[in-house]
Amino acid sequence: MWSDLDTTNESFTLVPENGVDYLVITDSKGGKVKLDVVEIAKNDTFITELSENKSFIDKITNNNEFVDQIINKLKGKYGNVYYDGTNFYT
Repeated sequence: MWSDLDTTNESFTLVPENGVDYLVITDSKGGKVKLDVVEIAKNDTFITELSENKSFIDKITNNNEFVDQIINKLKGKYGNVYYDGTNFYT
């Protein structure tokens, strides 16, 4: 039924699995999509659409665990990284 497809994104989580980082998106009905972060980064159209999606931006910037994971990933390459609630800084 079409009503089965009427969902909203509820959570965005980074999940490491066998040395690969995945972005797991869970919808309001418990459905999950798992995307390889490296493959996401290679898709310019997806990155543009995702970075302009207000719902996605609100969810990830209000998720302290997700923000901490991003900071920890960036620290090794960029040194001290912090997030002021709006922007990341090095």
